[in-house]
Amino acid sequence: MSARVLLLFTFLLAATGFGAGYWIATKQSKPLLAPTTDSPQQTRRVTTLLAGPDRHDPARFAAKMAAARSLPDPRQRSDSLRAVLQEWSQVDPITAYEAWSQSPGDHPPATGAGVILALQRALGFDAALETILTTGDLTAQSQALHLLASQVEDLDQPEHAVEKLRLSLPGALREDTLATALRSWTEAAEFETVAAWMDSHCESFSTGELAAFERAVSAKLVVTRPETATAWLLERATEESLPGHLQHIVDRWARFAPNAAGQWLGSLPPGPQNDLAVDRFARLVSQADPASAAHWAAAIEEEALRNAALASVLDAWKRLDPDRAAQFESSLITRD
Repeated sequence: MSARVLLLFTFLLAATGFGAGYWIATKQSKPLLAPTTDSPQQTRRVTTLLAGPDRHDPARFAAKMAAARSLPDPRQRSDSLRAVLQEWSQVDPITAYEAWSQSPGDHPPATGAGVILALQRALGFDAALETILTTGDLTAQSQALHLLASQVEDLDQPEHAVEKLRLSLPGALREDTLATALRSWTEAAEFETVAAWMDSHCESFSTGELAAFERAVSAKLVVTRPETATAWLLERATEESLPGHLQHIVDRWARFAPNAAGQWLGSLPPGPQNDLAVDRFARLVSQADPASAAHWAAAIEEEALRNAALASVLDAWKRLDPDRAAQFESSLITRD
């Protein structure tokens, strides 16, 4: 081969390599705009981008996020989004949070929890809270606040965090967020400590907020000391909060001790205030004991609630024992 031919061949090879490199570089940016497709070629291009070198800048991570969203397989898409946000949060937690807040529904709760945790560790609780309240829409703020509040138990000063939430949150966000924070706080502190804090601020809470906070504070106590929790809640209950308190007790207690919860529920004075609790109990035990659940559901006084509970319980019973379920259903028709 002559020197001239060899030189020409080398030039063509170099040009082809440059062209291929340019094609890959330009195609890598396409997932930012390209719709999701089942194309294997696109999946390979996206995978190449996701595995590319990390430049530690928001634009690069945004490109990775767009690439991950374009993956056709849901599992692969979810895993890739989680990996990108996890990496992004370690490098720049503020811009990572901003990216997450644009579409929090695209990510599982565990991914959001990791983003919020990184934000809180980088900025501190107060600054993380301010960032959340000034970023994204109300839906994103609500989800982020719930995740931040659920991490209160891991803080060195959980009482400070709860107080900061009480003073900082607007009414639309305060009840659910503060209830979550109080529930989290009881995982790291004595029930009496959290209850005393709540009582010291009860005048600043609305009736509905106070009822929600009482249930949050007692959530763990119902599991560890159900008799103490029921006595505490019923002592504080008002006419408005009583049905919700009874439902809350049954919902927690019946999950681990259904017989004890049923005995307690049966000992209460009959009346419509028990309907929500009886409905919840019947649905919880319908899989294990559908016959008993059906009798509980039939005892609900409010007609619409009773019919809905019976329909749910009978549906579960028919799958386990269709003949006995049909007999019970016939007895209801006869009774009516």
